[in-house]
Amino acid sequence: MAVNYIWIIFVPGAAGNFLSRCLQFAEDTVCFADRTHGIPKSAEDKWALLNYNTVTENQFSDRNWKDFESQAIPYRGWDMDVAEQNRVWYSHPDQSVLEQGFVKKEDQQTVIYIDPEDQLEWCLLNALYKNSYITVDWLLQASKLAKRADVMFPLKNMFSDNFVSHIEHLANQLNLTYTEDSMQYVKQLHAQWQTTVCKDIRSWKNQLGFKIDNA
Repeated sequence: MAVNYIWIIFVPGAAGNFLSRCLQFAEDTVCFADRTHGIPKSAEDKWALLNYNTVTENQFSDRNWKDFESQAIPYRGWDMDVAEQNRVWYSHPDQSVLEQGFVKKEDQQTVIYIDPEDQLEWCLLNALYKNSYITVDWLLQASKLAKRADVMFPLKNMFSDNFVSHIEHLANQLNLTYTEDSMQYVKQLHAQWQTTVCKDIRSWKNQLGFKIDNA
């Protein structure tokens, strides 16, 4: 069986993990697995694994984001048989991720780059808000990988009231299919995710010790 590999490349804080969760709700698609039960099959089981129930509305001091994200593990890091044709990988900018050599000639692969456009500062501050690790090398490689991307997905789409329509458009580009129920879960996930990001950048900068001009 030919595999449809989907690579999501993003700078820290640019919601690549979230977008990966959204794509897993498509039919015959995997990104994350449960440590005990393996890869979820139904939309309901996917929701049980991928939802943000335990961290919605929590501030930085109320949760450990890395602990939360580690509850759902990338399927590629687990010793299990994978039947899904569409397989999502997510990574911060790292050229070596795309050069591991396991993609066969008959396979299809699409590189998606989440484009922060003029919101790089917000991304980095949001990454810190979510306890995410940042390296200079990832930022240096970002522009190179952006040029290699097949699909540019603007970060601003994540905050759009029409987010579902952006996912539907992306699904068409990737040859993914969503049921009506699955897309409803994506809509719910988006609403939850919006409560988890850093909304008040000025206040967060103050907490981090940056001097903010009050003028």
